[in-house]
Amino acid sequence: MQDHYLISLTEKSDRVGNKARRLSFLQQHGFVIPLTFVCTWDAYEHYLQDEMDMVPLLQDELAAKLPAGKRFAIRSSANIEDSQDVSFAGQFKTVLDAGTVDDVLSAIWSVWATARSPGVQAYLEKKEIDPRQLKMAVVIQEMIAPSISGVAFSKNPVTGMDE
Repeated sequence: MQDHYLISLTEKSDRVGNKARRLSFLQQHGFVIPLTFVCTWDAYEHYLQDEMDMVPLLQDELAAKLPAGKRFAIRSSANIEDSQDVSFAGQFKTVLDAGTVDDVLSAIWSVWATARSPGVQAYLEKKEIDPRQLKMAVVIQEMIAPSISGVAFSKNPVTGMDE
């Protein structure tokens, strides 16, 4: 069993999902990204196998890396999420304002649990994706008080057209 589940955006890994990869890309290209860590999908795989000896290792890593007094958003970053063909928009749980290591660990667990939800399973079936292909990493990102925020789509999310 590995003992390194938590990585920063600056660390290269093929065990994070598309959301984490895109955040890392933005940071590498000079965009300011709040403090962010990624729980790799190795931990999720141990969770699926009911290998609970992973929990204290992850808890220790969280305690060592997460600064005290900060609040975090906990979000999914699956390997097949946010791609050209599938989105999973709104399917996986997001937890906001997690403050303690136990809060963050519980939030990670919640994200993992939604990967097995009936809605996700139905979406996988509709898209003809074998559920065993789903690998769930989790983004742990510092909460900030932004001046502005927004979402930009490069394609119409309903029709898929460039408009």
